[in-house]
Amino acid sequence: MEVSVRRPTGETHVLSGLSPQTTLQALQEQLATVAGVPVPLQRLIWQGAVLETQEGAEGRTLQELGVEAGHVLHLVVRREPGTFPASREGLP
Repeated sequence: MEVSVRRPTGETHVLSGLSPQTTLQALQEQLATVAGVPVPLQRLIWQGAVLETQEGAEGRTLQELGVEAGHVLHLVVRREPGTFPASREGLP
């Protein structure tokens, strides 16, 4: 089965070769390879919920999470630890 992962930029990555028994961790590892975003920086959102923050979600399968073929997950990339937002100097 295929699942799409969309970034805020509009870029979409299609992950194929998945099955309902694929774990969230395995999906994130495949996404890291395809999108170049390390697993710790991935924040996946599905049906309004952040998947990583759900208790034990990493080991849960796509079927358990309700993710089916053709569904779209949304990826938000976290900032790397130690990085700061651009300076707000000169702003009110």
